[in-house]
Amino acid sequence: MAVPQEKIVIHYFDIRGLAEYIRLILVESGVEYQEVRIDRDTWWGRNVVDDTKTKAHYQKAGMLPFDQLPVVQIGDSHFSQSMSIVRMLAKKYGLYGEDIITQYNNDMIADSTADFRAQYGPTVYADEETYPAKLKTLLEVTFPKHLSQWNAVLTERNAEVQRNDKGDYKGQVFFAGKNFGYCDLVMFEILDLCLRLDPHCLDKFPLLAAHHKSVSQRPKIAEYLGKGKRPEKANNSGRG
Repeated sequence: MAVPQEKIVIHYFDIRGLAEYIRLILVESGVEYQEVRIDRDTWWGRNVVDDTKTKAHYQKAGMLPFDQLPVVQIGDSHFSQSMSIVRMLAKKYGLYGEDIITQYNNDMIADSTADFRAQYGPTVYADEETYPAKLKTLLEVTFPKHLSQWNAVLTERNAEVQRNDKGDYKGQVFFAGKNFGYCDLVMFEILDLCLRLDPHCLDKFPLLAAHHKSVSQRPKIAEYLGKGKRPEKANNSGRG
């Protein structure tokens, strides 16, 4: 008889946001989880229908050590800070790597996305007056810079990857080494955010495009993407 796993619940807004890395790790690992999706107005105490989904309720319950979501509940324990949760789950489910160099490579790629998000967030949440200029900078400066850097790393990691006669890359394309790691899921989500704002942003980076495609076709990820389980909105701004 299989030992029942601890109940896992993700508490977050009804968006992909910073919880999507967590969802992707659980999905790839075949781990069942539940979600409490919270309306933004309810969170801030406006138009409250369910007061158990307000920030005040979570604070009173001692679930917000840093006053932020996401929070992941595992059994009777609550965990905060999205990337700390990501690494904890990656270690638990074998997506962190067995040696210190692979673990470093996973962390290096995952941490590099924070610099991208530092530009992405203020852009998609900008006011109507400043949004066009910020979007232009994001697409023309931020995207090329980061995509070029990630492409260079991926190229180095996959120096032996060959293309088939159609020009598509054959075999697996991973960021951290020989095996699939949690950073590949993080990068899949980041590249997905880029493609939502500019569907042609990977045209000059076929290896990045191959990576994005290969992750989307992994059996459990493909099922997750195809069954409508993924939040429709990438963020609360409605942009991208």
